[in-house]
Amino acid sequence: MKSVQVRDVSCCFALWHVLPHTNNKYEWKGVSKDRKPPVAPMGVRVAWQGQSANLAVACDISDRNQTEEALRQSEAKYRALFNVIADPVFIFDQETHRFLDCNQTALRRYGYTLEDLRNMTPVQLHPPDEVGIVEKNIRDKEDFSPHYYTHMTKDGKCFPVEIHTNELDYEGRKAWMSIVRDISERKRSEEEYCQHLETLVKEQTAELSRANVELARAARLKTEFLAMMNHELRTPLHIIQGNLEGILDNVYAPSADHIGATLDETRLLARLVEDLQTLSLAEAGQLPLVWESVNVAELITDVFTSFSGQAEAAGIELRVETAQNLPIITADVGRLDQVLSNLMANALRQTPPGLTNALRAEPVLSPAEGPVLSGTK
Repeated sequence: MKSVQVRDVSCCFALWHVLPHTNNKYEWKGVSKDRKPPVAPMGVRVAWQGQSANLAVACDISDRNQTEEALRQSEAKYRALFNVIADPVFIFDQETHRFLDCNQTALRRYGYTLEDLRNMTPVQLHPPDEVGIVEKNIRDKEDFSPHYYTHMTKDGKCFPVEIHTNELDYEGRKAWMSIVRDISERKRSEEEYCQHLETLVKEQTAELSRANVELARAARLKTEFLAMMNHELRTPLHIIQGNLEGILDNVYAPSADHIGATLDETRLLARLVEDLQTLSLAEAGQLPLVWESVNVAELITDVFTSFSGQAEAAGIELRVETAQNLPIITADVGRLDQVLSNLMANALRQTPPGLTNALRAEPVLSPAEGPVLSGTK
């Protein structure tokens, strides 16, 4: 390409007369009378005034130059954007499946050069066990949904990927553009979350199993309690019924002893009914509690005093044992007295004459619950 500076297009014939006789195309910057921008002469050999010369036709190529410059700028902008994409991007031919281009991220991530990739196909980025499915998905041109694979770098490192593929025209040929996202962190998070869920399910299952065991135990205890309560209620009722029938049938005289025994059984029956009501309120979570400071040693001594006469009459030795360092606790003193009294009454009924019942209280350090009290008989 030769560039010749002239002042006027009209001199191009004389100019070209002295140039070598060739059919080459020349591009030069000429300034016409109206000061128009560059022109490009097209030359052919002609006979002019008995001599062999070149005839040149000058064409204004300003628009073409502007268009070419705009294309160059557009391509530079595309290339800059293409290379700053954070994910690897590959472009490959629809017919040959060979790579045509990729961005700088792909080169850094996979360790290949662009020349290496142009001799490769997408299948070569996958481990052998994925080749079949990858080839099938490439053949299914209409399927552009995200695909999840494993990719390999040049040095053999594998990592999970998510690939989005779309069609495009690349330099006049049909091609596909695949955007590849490394989902290693996502996979790791999903695995950790799955492990967390699995652990949570195991814990919940174990907790449910424990709850089922407790429910079964509670149901068994409730059945046993109802059977025992049925017996406890029937006993005083039978005694009351027998005493009254005996008096009516003149078997017993209506003496103070018989009437007193019958009255005692009615009191026992009233206490059992009251206990049932208390239990019902407790199960419904409606049992009122009055919280106050309780001296455990004094409470144990009061219960002992209340039952000492009954124990002596039954021929049972009753002993109370309290530690010196019993703490002051916060509790409902009335309910505690009721519980301890029921325990002592049951113990006396079940203990044969000549044996000993001991009511003992001592602090026990529980790692889970702190200081608690234990009682033995």
